[in-house]
Amino acid sequence: MERETRLFLLDQLKQIAEPMGMKPLVLSDGLQAGIHSDIRPLLESMVAEQQKTNSLLAALVEALAEEGQDPDAPPARYLDGNMVR
Repeated sequence: MERETRLFLLDQLKQIAEPMGMKPLVLSDGLQAGIHSDIRPLLESMVAEQQKTNSLLAALVEALAEEGQDPDAPPARYLDGNMVR
């Protein structure tokens, strides 16, 4: 890839990446790239939040399944999965 083309592509990618807090990387001549270590904490926090979301969704589905028996009965569980007392 010519230098001018690479710089043009880099400029275009910056406009997309920088608002998201990222830095674009344009490679040529058979270079390889990997995930930079600065992104690891971000990815770990995203996975942790996704696990919390999955747990809440599972509890919601379970609560809705239990309530499907009698539509007029009071709910047996809160949305977080805890039993109603």
